[in-house]
Order: sequence, then C-alpha cells, then structure tokens
Amino acid sequence: MKKTTQRAEAHLGGHSTGRPRLAGAARIVAVTLALLTPSTVYGQVSLDFLLTLGQNQQALDSSTVLNPRFRLGIPTSKNLRVNMEWGLITAAVPQFDEDGTETGSSQETRFLNPNVEVKYSALVQRWSYNFRFHIALGMAFPAADADTPAQLAAYQVAISAAGAWDPWLYLPNTLAFVLPIQVEADFRDFRLMVDTATYLLFPTEDSRDRSTQFGPQVGIEGATEVGMFDLGVRFQLVQVGDSGDSEGSIHTSIVPLARLYVGPAVVHGRFNLNFGTGGNNSPLAAAGTWGFSFGIGFNF
Repeated sequence: MKKTTQRAEAHLGGHSTGRPRLAGAARIVAVTLALLTPSTVYGQVSLDFLLTLGQNQQALDSSTVLNPRFRLGIPTSKNLRVNMEWGLITAAVPQFDEDGTETGSSQETRFLNPNVEVKYSALVQRWSYNFRFHIALGMAFPAADADTPAQLAAYQVAISAAGAWDPWLYLPNTLAFVLPIQVEADFRDFRLMVDTATYLLFPTEDSRDRSTQFGPQVGIEGATEVGMFDLGVRFQLVQVGDSGDSEGSIHTSIVPLARLYVGPAVVHGRFNLNFGTGGNNSPLAAAGTWGFSFGIGFNF
C-alpha cells in the first residue's frame, strides 16, 4: 500500500491528497522549506537527473554519446506546477576526408534546448481504481546549434539514443511550442499510461532554409509491480521532419524499463532500442542506434 501511494505521488509530480499534517520538528522543517520555496505549500518539489549513454554502429560508424539532463518541478497550486528541463550532449564523432576515409574523431559538446512547461494534473478515483490526467503547455528555447557536420552528427546520435522522444530538446536552431497530454490508470498491480504530445517547431535566424515543422509523438506504456520494482515496456512512435523532408519521418522504438521506489526517491533505468524509421531524409541516426538511460528522482 505504501509503495502504491509513492507511485501515485511520483506520477502526479509529487502532489498528494489527504496527507496528514506534520507535527513537532517535522513541522519546523516544512515551514523552513516553504520559506525557501513558497510553492511547496501546495505539493512537493521534484528534482530528477537522467543520464543516457548511446551508440550508433551503422550510419555514423560507432559514434558514442553521453547525454545528461536535469529536471526541476515546482508546484504553484493544488493542481498546477512548473517543470523545467535542460541538459547537454558530448559525443565522439568520426571525421572523414573527401574520399570518405576516416581520419580520426572529434569530441563535440553541445547544449540542448531548455524546456519550460506549465502542467495541470488531476486525480480521479472510479471503481476502486486511480486515473490521472495531465495536460501541459511547454516552450523550448533555442540553445542547441550546429555549425559543422560533426556537431550535427552529435545531435543525431543523441536524439536517436533517446528513441527520438521529445525531439524539440535536440533539434538545433529551432524554437518549439509543445502540448503534452498524458492519461494514466492504475489497475491494482498493473499501470497503463498513454503519453502524447504535439509540437510546433519554428526555425531561428540561423536556419531559415528550414520550414516550420509540426509533429506528434505517442507512447504507450505498461508496467507491473514485481517485488520492490515496477517492470514494464514502452512503445514509442515519433514523427520528426527536417529541411529535406517537410512531411517528416516516422520513428519507432521499444523501451524495456524498470523503477525502484525507495522512500522519497525513485531510481529508474530503460533501454531504448530503435527498430524502424520511415523517410529517407531523417535527422536521426535511428536504425543501429541504442541508448541506455539511468535516472534518479526526489520529491521533497
């Protein structure tokens, strides 16, 4: 029962209903935190760190990438919170001469596009089951830029290692508006989630040769409780376009995953495996790329 409550709080961004009041020393700590972050009186602040290691063994000849990302969630009311996310990539990318002969490799370190969103969450209990609904409005600011083929290749491997999920974080020289919608259902020891988003990308001054892009992403995830763990699998489908493919290309991946809840923390890992891409002018390395992600999050 305790673990189920932790899971519900984690997926609601740390918000919990009907929580008993803190007393004594614990109340003093709560008041101190409220003074430092006034919004915590409405819920819990969440802090997450995600590290993805990826490798491509086909299109970019064994390019490797390391992608750390940080997420901060701050509640502003009972059902609203502000989420912020940013990260960077560092990739070893092979270099080639005019004849296509590999001449070595370069280490490329680039920023991701920082993303800020306002998220509304609601919990509905029906037929002894919990249903959670989330809708958000986000904006990704242009911080990712690629001036050389090696820098562009670094982004390609990074977004492929992530299974193309949240492409607005990785596509350089773009400003994005995003509308994510999530629906979750807890059926005793089984959880089902439908995770969708629609995004609109605008080119910046540095990429006027690209057109405005519109695309959806859809994820379907199922997980079950096994001992102390949640074990599950996720299927992802993302449409991504580029300057040579205005209609976009469809990218699919399957993601086995595991979560471990320990007190206020959740430790999670997933393996991103790309198994299909539609469209010849894709901005992803896609097929032949894998990515392993490890993360830890806290609610306080």
